[in-house]
Amino acid sequence: MTEPFTLTDELRKSLIGREGPGSSATVEAGHIRRFAEAIEDTNPLWNDQVQARRSRYGGIVASPTFLRTISAAVPSVPELSALTRVLDGGSEWNYFEPVRPGDTITAVSRIMNLAQRTLRIGPAVFATVEVTYTNQFGQKVATQRSTLIRY
Repeated sequence: MTEPFTLTDELRKSLIGREGPGSSATVEAGHIRRFAEAIEDTNPLWNDQVQARRSRYGGIVASPTFLRTISAAVPSVPELSALTRVLDGGSEWNYFEPVRPGDTITAVSRIMNLAQRTLRIGPAVFATVEVTYTNQFGQKVATQRSTLIRY
């Protein structure tokens, strides 16, 4: 059986480092509160100004999972169009700075690695994509490293 797709070393190297278009969003206190309500997280850091002011953060902050609401477009990779299906292989998050009401967060994704494997269903490419979230001060607030499986 001939594989319909081969990730050559040359193609792999040309795709690593490719970035998707960035997207930005301004964080509002109401959005933080509604997100916490939606996931049924009652932590007062997300919704109680009085208690949050007494914390080490000095006020309301967004829950770590709030960053999921700021989408980062995956880099366009037409070179992999023969592999039409995509699975989420999981994510790993690192947090550096709290996200506060009034922050403008910019998310940019970048291909960090690609590897081809042959599965029972045929050829698949495992892509490691990292999203960097920065605030309006240029501070990195978080990174998300995900594995996307195209087959």
